[in-house]
Amino acid sequence: MFWSNGLVGSNTTFEIVRLFWPVIDRLLGRVDWGRRGKAAAPMKSQLNQYFSLIASP
Repeated sequence: MFWSNGLVGSNTTFEIVRLFWPVIDRLLGRVDWGRRGKAAAPMKSQLNQYFSLIASP
């Protein structure tokens, strides 16, 4: 029902991702992505910055 309309479906998907973002963030923090050291940290900080900008009113 929520995904039958493109606009409603994209908003629903985005809100589900926002709802589970703390869990996704922890999982992304545990994955090494095949890199050594702190190479994966910039991507994680960019995602956190992006979602904090969107979540703020």
